[in-house]
Amino acid sequence: MNRNNWLFSNEGTGLSQPSGCNFVATCQAPSITANPVNRTICSGSNTTFSVTATGTNLTYQWQVNTGGGYLNISNGGFYSGVATATLTVSGANATIHGAVYRCVITGTCGNTTSNGVSLTVTTLNLSTSKTNVSCNGGNTGSAQVSVSGGSGFYNYSWSPSGGSGSSASSLAAGTYTVTVTDSNGCQNTASVIITQPAATLSGTTLVTNIACNGGSTGAINLTPTGGTGPYTFVWNNGATTEDRVGLSAGTYSVTITDNNGCTGTVNNIIVTQPTTLTATQSQTNVSCNSGSNGTATVVASGGAGGYTYQWSHGPTTQTVTGLS
Repeated sequence: MNRNNWLFSNEGTGLSQPSGCNFVATCQAPSITANPVNRTICSGSNTTFSVTATGTNLTYQWQVNTGGGYLNISNGGFYSGVATATLTVSGANATIHGAVYRCVITGTCGNTTSNGVSLTVTTLNLSTSKTNVSCNGGNTGSAQVSVSGGSGFYNYSWSPSGGSGSSASSLAAGTYTVTVTDSNGCQNTASVIITQPAATLSGTTLVTNIACNGGSTGAINLTPTGGTGPYTFVWNNGATTEDRVGLSAGTYSVTITDNNGCTGTVNNIIVTQPTTLTATQSQTNVSCNSGSNGTATVVASGGAGGYTYQWSHGPTTQTVTGLS
């Protein structure tokens, strides 16, 4: 086209053309050549919906229907690119699972709307159960995980130990994490804390020793520690009470069993007795017939010390004088 062939005027149409030249003004209505497609993604993942169209001066507006009809989407939250040919969905989760998307395309000569397509967000829901270690220092703990959601088969991986099944056994106290992956590669994790009794099962004792050699006044007051009550007791002489009384001198031991079947033994509980109490005496006889200058002394040994004295005629001293 040569501009010299055109005449401009402020009369009539204002534009004329030479004979034999045709002026054709064209406007192409919007036409979709490729619709968006359904998407299935894992929770927390990203995806896009795209539309391809031809037409004059096209603009785009993505819409979403979550059950109450289609609404225009604004940039922000899960969405970006809402006014472009490609809508980006980021960090999707279960709140937008099942949402339906479409794009309204507007041009100079009309508008058109794409097919509605759905977003499926796969979420693996995990629930756990556990059995704690029954005895301090043991490895009788176990953990189990149940899965819902996802698709196909599941793979399991326990850390730091536990194997590759839905259950982990022979666990010591600690924190264990299981990662579950479905056939689409979607994953979720859960943690289980296995506990154990706070302390090893044992006991403390308070011993009352025998007062007199050969007696049976000894006693043992036993207090269980650790484990999980209630407790049972078996002493080395067959007794089954927690505390003991009426004991003779000797060495005792007791096995304590707690409510979980854990056992602990307290050994070398010694009940003592003093040596045999004995006394030796010395005397000074009266020097003259019918006199009263005799004396007597007693020396005690054995027993528990701290002696007291009682003479037959009343005095309470170790030595008595003025005897006749």
